[in-house]
Parts: sequence; structure tokens; C-alpha cells
Amino acid sequence: MSIESKIRDLIRKNLQISREISILRVKRANNGPNVRGCKPLTVYFDRWEDKDEIMRKTKFLKGSNVYVGEDFSKRVRDQRNELQKFMKAMRTRRPGSKFSLQYDKLFIDKDVFMFNDITGQVEQMHQDGGFANDGEQVRSRYSAHYGFYNHQVTCKVYSSRDADPHRY
Repeated sequence: MSIESKIRDLIRKNLQISREISILRVKRANNGPNVRGCKPLTVYFDRWEDKDEIMRKTKFLKGSNVYVGEDFSKRVRDQRNELQKFMKAMRTRRPGSKFSLQYDKLFIDKDVFMFNDITGQVEQMHQDGGFANDGEQVRSRYSAHYGFYNHQVTCKVYSSRDADPHRY
């Protein structure tokens, strides 16, 4: 049984998604650290909606030896880490607010915050896409929208070593 067919089986049985999910490719990381005892897989989906549904249904994997997570770059992971620290501090100051971390942006009620690589701080964004405290040069750098191109949407799948490490 191929890795792709095992992923499809996992999607169908464990995540309870009966429709056909279009997978472009499945790739195992050959270098880098082991995650939960084995090398992670990166699964490339054809449609954003497929990946989004899989990410929403990962709660069905609780208690299993499989973990599914977003495939973020090192830069985005570092930015999200700083935003999570900021969010934790803001929760004590604004307990009634709604918090949402999406990609590299933190939404607190209607305010948008991003980690500024140049200043090394979390800063509030203006509606035009620039930082509240920086000049035009920084504003243009962060005003572009992020997205996934060529419909290659990815997520990582990890399996623990107590199962066969080459199973997925």
C-alpha cells in the first residue's frame, strides 16, 4: 500500500470525510528533526477547501498516534510564537475580547497585529496594511496579501514511533 493510499484511508476512516480529496503529492522530510519519533510527511492538496476541512476535523484524531498541523515556514513559526506571547499578555488586559491568530496576523476584536521583523516587536497595523509606528518603507513591505499559489496547499502529518514509523 502506497503512502498516498494510506493518507486517503486515514482521511476516509479517521477524519470521516467520505468525498474524494484531490492530493497532488505526498512528500516525506528526509532531513531535519524527527517529530514524535519519525520524519513528518507533507501532503499537498489541490483545493484549499479540502485542506481546511481536514484541519477542522483533526479533533477526530485525538488519542490516535497521528498529528496533523499547518506547514508554516520558519519565519512564520517564529512570528506566530511572538504573537502567541503577545496574545497571552493581552488576554489578561482585555479578558472580554475575541482573539484569533490567522497565519502571521493576530486579530483582537477589530484590531490587527503583526510581528515587525525590523523592530522586533508586535505592532498594530493600520487599515492600509502598514505598521502604526513605522515609515513608508516598512509599510509597503507588509502591505501585500499572503496566499497559496498554484493551489498547492500543504499540511504536515506526523505519526508516533509506537506504530510502524514507515506506516504513513
